[in-house]
Order: sequence, then structure tokens, then C-alpha cells
Amino acid sequence: LNVGYIAGYMARTILKYNDNCKLCKEFLVSKDKTNLLIKSRDYTSSSLIHPNSTYFKNVKQIFDLSDTILPTIMENGIGKKLIFIFEINIDTLKFLSKNINRVLKGSDSRNYKTDYLKMSAR
Repeated sequence: LNVGYIAGYMARTILKYNDNCKLCKEFLVSKDKTNLLIKSRDYTSSSLIHPNSTYFKNVKQIFDLSDTILPTIMENGIGKKLIFIFEINIDTLKFLSKNINRVLKGSDSRNYKTDYLKMSAR
């Protein structure tokens, strides 16, 4: 299992969903092409993404945590509660992404003086 390859796939999916948001791209994508598996599997030189080192570390930590914590969570019946919390949060993230995409496309011309995320999107 190559975490870098999976992190790159996740980054590409996130960027597609967010219309290649510049702020997202800075956080997710590395200019250095150091992952050997991605280099060898990238037949068109542009279809696979090399993840940023910080983003890669975050994804690796998530995998490490899931290896450690997930069995305990499932044994104690906490899994269903966590899935519910995740579903609530994913809906919030989708809502925020849609709003930011509207701002980027110019469909939403309201003034967001106090919302840093939407101000950055402009």
C-alpha cells in the first residue's frame, strides 16, 4: 500500500470537486515529483498528482490512526456514532465547497467581509 499514491488520488479527487481551487492546490499538490510509484504509473505525465509533503503526512497519520483505533471503536459500538458524525460533517464540507465554487465562478456576488475562506477564494 503506497500512501503517497493514495494521497495523490485523494488530492486529485478533491481538486476536481472544488474546480481546481488555487488555495486547495497549494496545500495538496507538490511541485517536486519524488514518488517513484506515481512516476512509474503516470503514463500521460499529468493524470496523477504528487501530494504535498504536509498533506502526505496528514494522510499517513490518518492511516496509522485507523490501524490503531478502528478495531477498538468497532468492538465498543462507537462506530455507528462516528459514521453519523462523519456524515454530518461531510455535508457541511460539501455545502462550504459549493458556496466557495459559486464565489469563484462569480455566481455569488455578496460581500463577505468577515468570512476569510470566501475572501481568499476571490
